[in-house]
Amino acid sequence: MPAESQPAPVPHLAAVESYNILRDQLQHEDNLITQRLSWLMGSQAFLFTAYAIVLNGPERPKSDLIGALQDDLLGILPAVGLLSAVLIYVSIIAGVIAMFGIHRLARSFCDDAAFRFPPLRGRKLTRYMGFASPLLLPLIFITVWLLIWGRGFP
Repeated sequence: MPAESQPAPVPHLAAVESYNILRDQLQHEDNLITQRLSWLMGSQAFLFTAYAIVLNGPERPKSDLIGALQDDLLGILPAVGLLSAVLIYVSIIAGVIAMFGIHRLARSFCDDAAFRFPPLRGRKLTRYMGFASPLLLPLIFITVWLLIWGRGFP
């Protein structure tokens, strides 16, 4: 019985290939964060609009059932807005953590490389400034929904 051939050893990636892989991973995480921010903005716009419509409904509803539904919606919509903002925020934080991991890996890789590569995503200050919107916008929506829910819960 002939001996099975061993797979050929995989050569180490060239520095440029490794750099491009890290850059692609970083770009992927950045795209995911952008998509999550779009979900946040879309969902919050929809929920604030729905809340305003229910809030501006007639003072005297056509029936007791409609009045009860309006009261329920005034409590449910802030809860849904709050929960969706929190869940999207958690996923944004996961993306930011992944990006920091990629930066850490790239930093160690670039320090070991025979030559220096340009930074994957700007300098430290611009990276942190770039995270301001993804990290602060959800907190703003969470705060507003908590205020609305705390004052307007039937």
